[in-house]
Amino acid sequence: MGRLLGEKGRMVIFALILIIGQVLTGCALLPDEEIRPSPVVHTMAKAEYELEIATKRDLVNFKNINCTYEQLKDEALSFGIGDLGVSKVYVETGDEVKKGDLLAELHMGDIDDQIDRLRHQIKVNEITLDYTKELMRLEIEKQLLLFENGSLNQELYHKEVANIRDSYTATINNIEETLYLDNLALDANKAKRDQGRIYAGMDGIVTYVKPALLWRDSIKDEVVIRVIDNKQFAFKADTEYSSYFQEGDIVDITLRLGGKVYEAKVTHDRENPNIIYFELLEPVFELGVGARGTVTLILEEKNDVLSVSKGAIRSTEEFQYVYYLNEDGIRSMKKVTVGMETSEFVEITSGLETGDIIIKR
Repeated sequence: MGRLLGEKGRMVIFALILIIGQVLTGCALLPDEEIRPSPVVHTMAKAEYELEIATKRDLVNFKNINCTYEQLKDEALSFGIGDLGVSKVYVETGDEVKKGDLLAELHMGDIDDQIDRLRHQIKVNEITLDYTKELMRLEIEKQLLLFENGSLNQELYHKEVANIRDSYTATINNIEETLYLDNLALDANKAKRDQGRIYAGMDGIVTYVKPALLWRDSIKDEVVIRVIDNKQFAFKADTEYSSYFQEGDIVDITLRLGGKVYEAKVTHDRENPNIIYFELLEPVFELGVGARGTVTLILEEKNDVLSVSKGAIRSTEEFQYVYYLNEDGIRSMKKVTVGMETSEFVEITSGLETGDIIIKR
């Protein structure tokens, strides 16, 4: 019995093996199924922002004014008369002169003698005029005394005073007319002589004398001598912002080469409203003509005001706003009111508090 069951068991196992083999073979004959790609899982990328804290700071709007160091005053001198020989030249290049010094003159004949004679004549006539007026006063005073002590009645007194005035008035008028004409003649001769002379109009140094000036005839208004003021040097600026500087203001000038800083006083050009001068408060001997400097002009300034970066401000036609992250980390909008602006920052007058965190970009 046991043997029979053993044989039957082996037959069952064999049959099972055949069935499994057929099943596997049948599966191999079925067509291949379509291969589907694995599904792509998208994840929400977290947005990254550059944040900024609203902070109080000093805001300044400024303009750098460029200026150049140059000699402030000079003068080009010439004769006012032509075709006359040069009599004397009293200076040469490099000489130091004082205002009013005679530098050169033309041959003007006896004009100096004529001026001296007129001056003497005028002086004599002035003395004569004073003397004549005093004589008239004394004569009138004498008549007054006679009237007061009863020697003259009132009618006779007035008659005598009138006669005295008439007599002296004619003489006085003649002297005054002579003085008037003599003074006219004196002024004319002095003006003529001055046209043939060159005077220094300021203290300074002679920088130019026309070569061979003594051997030439004068040419009216031709520049023959130049003088510069060797003590009056300043930085000069030509700028539309000149009106922002007040006469007498003290400013700092920073040299563009080397960065040294000098104090200077503001003066305005009397003819060109755009030109201003920055006169150094103390002489600086190492500076050369043509040195360039910069003056910083403060156009607007506010201290300790709430502000944010200029790029953080967005605008619509109706209002301005900034972005910030709300409690859920989502970007949100907040209206703000702005004030002063600089190249980097904008003042916030409402809408934010110190320490608020906003999205800069």
